[in-house]
Amino acid sequence: MASGKLRRLGKDLYYHWRRKAGASSGYAARVVHDLISAPGQSGAGRYGDGVRSRVIRVPIVLVGLLVVLVGVWALNSVARIAGNGAQARATVVDIVVVQGPRTEDSDGIQYHPVVEFTADHGEVVSVELNISKKVMGRPAYSVGDSIDIIYNRDTPTMVVVNSFIDRYLMPAIPLFLGLVLLAIGLLGSRKV
Repeated sequence: MASGKLRRLGKDLYYHWRRKAGASSGYAARVVHDLISAPGQSGAGRYGDGVRSRVIRVPIVLVGLLVVLVGVWALNSVARIAGNGAQARATVVDIVVVQGPRTEDSDGIQYHPVVEFTADHGEVVSVELNISKKVMGRPAYSVGDSIDIIYNRDTPTMVVVNSFIDRYLMPAIPLFLGLVLLAIGLLGSRKV
């Protein structure tokens, strides 16, 4: 409703400007007219649809590219750890409580398990996992629980939980969302 009133006001301004300016400002007047006309409406021509869609599509494509890069980086990080990694069974020795931002759906509290495991060369390694899983508002892991992990042999503090969700699904989510944004940005305004 409000956009209709705004569009009508824009058209009134356009016609008033057009009468005062005469024919000398034809191109600029057509661009302004086409920008304020709704797509598919009479008067919406080749200038407005292209300019309006580019204004919307370019940021979507840029955000999509950024999110794809984050997804590729996440998958690459997990692949590097797993590629030069060894499997181990780690024991949860502590739970670190991290206070994040509160939202309507979340209290913002995250529970990061601290695990210990013995590396191939016999060194006992302790590392805080950057995962926060909750079950009914409580931490999914308790002190004494066992977690299967993969650690990097060269840098044993680089650890990933050895589960499908943590190794493949979580890193692939940004990649998938970025590809969807790219598709929307690149193909969104094409006419079928």
